[in-house]
Amino acid sequence: MKPIIVGFAGPIASGKSTVAIALADALGWHHASFGEFVRSVARKRGLREDRETLQTVGSELISAGWEPFCSAVLSQAGWKRGCGVVIDGIRHIEAIEALRRIITPLEFVLVFISIIEVDRRPRLSKKGIASKEDLRRIESHSTEAQVSSSLRDKANFFVDGNRPVSEIVDQIIGWLNRDV
Repeated sequence: MKPIIVGFAGPIASGKSTVAIALADALGWHHASFGEFVRSVARKRGLREDRETLQTVGSELISAGWEPFCSAVLSQAGWKRGCGVVIDGIRHIEAIEALRRIITPLEFVLVFISIIEVDRRPRLSKKGIASKEDLRRIESHSTEAQVSSSLRDKANFFVDGNRPVSEIVDQIIGWLNRDV
């Protein structure tokens, strides 16, 4: 398979990181994560790693510029120009645009993971998000606001996060081989 950049978007607790890591392993590519990068910045600053703090740090990184932010995420993953990479945690159209500029001439494709609410609830609970009010507050933050609308519209491929990870990975690889 030719090297490309596969990005993952989807709601909190949809399985983006789990699927992205499994796909990167299956392809033998690097895995990059916006969430992991933001957590590493918070740790370096001696900050807590709760969702509110991470959203604040993410907003600060965004305000410093999309290309430096995206380049740092790729760099932390060990990505080299011309190599394929799988990136999870894409939450903004601007990240996609910056990634496309950085990785040119490689192609960027966006996979959107959806999940039904009944399966999402236990995953949210494991992340400490117990109430609908908490989830509504978190998802209304600027770092989450584009996920269910704009990013869904920009996706090249959709997968069902309720299915087993191995099936999802096989489905994505099949699509990449067929259509990309």
